[in-house]
Amino acid sequence: MCGIIGATKSSEKAIRDSLATFAYRGPDARQYFSDGTVQLGHARLSIIDLDSRAHQPFFDDKKEIGIVFNGEIYNYQELRKELEEAHAVHFRTTSDTEVLVEGYRAWGGEALLPRLRGMFAFAIYDLRTSKVFLARDHAGIKPLYYSTEHSTLFFASELKGIVSLMREAQYEVIANTDVLGLYQVLGYVPSPHTLVRGVLKLERGAWLEYDIAQCTATRGAWSPATIAIDSVAGMEDAIKRSVIEHCIADVPVGAFFSGGIDSSLIAAVLQEAGMDLATYSIQVEGRAADEPYFNAIVKELGVKAHIARFGLREFDESYQEILSRVDEPIADTSLFPTTFVSRLAAKEVKVVLSGEGGDELFLGYGRAIALAHMKQQNGAQPSHALDALFLSSPSFSGKNTLFIALAQKFGFSTAYYLLKTSPARDLSSSHAWKDAEALLTKGDQAFLDRDWYLENMMLRKTDMATSYASIEGRVPLLGAELWNNAPHFITENLQGGGKGILKDMLAKHIPRELIDRPKAGFGLDIENLFRNSQYLSEDLHKAILALRGMGVDVSVQHEEVIQKRYPVYGFGLVVLHNALRNLGLIY
Repeated sequence: MCGIIGATKSSEKAIRDSLATFAYRGPDARQYFSDGTVQLGHARLSIIDLDSRAHQPFFDDKKEIGIVFNGEIYNYQELRKELEEAHAVHFRTTSDTEVLVEGYRAWGGEALLPRLRGMFAFAIYDLRTSKVFLARDHAGIKPLYYSTEHSTLFFASELKGIVSLMREAQYEVIANTDVLGLYQVLGYVPSPHTLVRGVLKLERGAWLEYDIAQCTATRGAWSPATIAIDSVAGMEDAIKRSVIEHCIADVPVGAFFSGGIDSSLIAAVLQEAGMDLATYSIQVEGRAADEPYFNAIVKELGVKAHIARFGLREFDESYQEILSRVDEPIADTSLFPTTFVSRLAAKEVKVVLSGEGGDELFLGYGRAIALAHMKQQNGAQPSHALDALFLSSPSFSGKNTLFIALAQKFGFSTAYYLLKTSPARDLSSSHAWKDAEALLTKGDQAFLDRDWYLENMMLRKTDMATSYASIEGRVPLLGAELWNNAPHFITENLQGGGKGILKDMLAKHIPRELIDRPKAGFGLDIENLFRNSQYLSEDLHKAILALRGMGVDVSVQHEEVIQKRYPVYGFGLVVLHNALRNLGLIY
């Protein structure tokens, strides 16, 4: 976990001030570079090669190629050996950062990316060509924001860093009100959009090359180069390899452990490999039914879990600090317990493994299996009449359930997905609902969670929570081999249900009855929080007033209705209000 920032036509002072807005991402070192053309900044969390020679911005011997880099390259040792043997490269450090610089020199940016196995967001400044090359990993694990407005390139790990640079340059910062309806429907701001007009997220599996002299940007996409897997045994071996390689570090590594399939499988693989990592767990208040399963799995796997409880008191104690840092809103209450467990882990380790991605890549949600069947039977179907009826008809008990059944029966996949996932449901405007459906049709209808929800909600949450605790979160179930092979393999074997491969693999370590149980989730009882938190209800009132003042359509007249019937939507409005306020776009 690091923080990166950079610009053209800026100053070292602006970089310093802007990097300070998210310095928690890298508490070990902060360094800067400026040559009058490009300015770079880096806040480092030292994970691989702790020596100061590996600090960033990092330049090659000739001072021709520089980089700021957030993330880890797990196959950097293989690439290093190839560069030494085929290109006679002499390395000064043992870092993966230097491997990226020399790999760029040897192969160029576009050819380098498919060779990488890892999670990353980086910017390479090539002084030979006067260009800056930005890239983001295949799954969108590490964030990267950028702007090419005003004939200037800005980029940063967090949106507020770019906003700070824009204000330092005296450019006007304007709220992107066009995405606020989408946010209400989806519960997140979908890539490449952001809350700020003219600022974008570099999408997963994307690169951008900026020509400084011409002030022009060229964009492209890439995917990892991996070998096809066509058997269960092959997939199981790939999962094991991914978990083990995600432990590469020169600092202590631990793992989040919830007792669910994904984290249990990671713990089982580690135990089988003789790696006794510390695990960190949260037991959420009001979920006593999950505890017997958790305790039984801990015993079966021999996990020594550090366990903390999270409830109303912990929510209120962390509420103001967490919301003061948010600059990209998500309507996901699990941000709070995830931050809490990250801080628990940070007392002992700098790296944690997380099971995020297992559901999205291996069809772990019931809705994903339904979507896969719909795709096989019908493909995507237009649902305009159903949408209009749903949004225009008055609310009644069982309304959502009825329309979900209708959408599934007639194969309206995007409508079905929104009906299952939207926090706003029938409070959405027809315009925003249609925009959301149009966006979703661009994804694979069997993998809408992977294509949208994963990058913009789940990985965003994990990055936020771990960065707020100044540790690095890694997601081994999203390794490049698994990313490339899981979709075909899973959709060809739907009869086994969601996550069949992961469940069967885990069943070799723990009894089946501990695996085949309802999905627990990690969210909070938001209705209870609205009733009892010292902040939430009052902040919803403030949020609605402020958002309406911006012209945002918040259609429910009575806040009590939101709190009781649409509590996740209400929570999302509170987070949105705080994000806009933190960016100086609303007060």
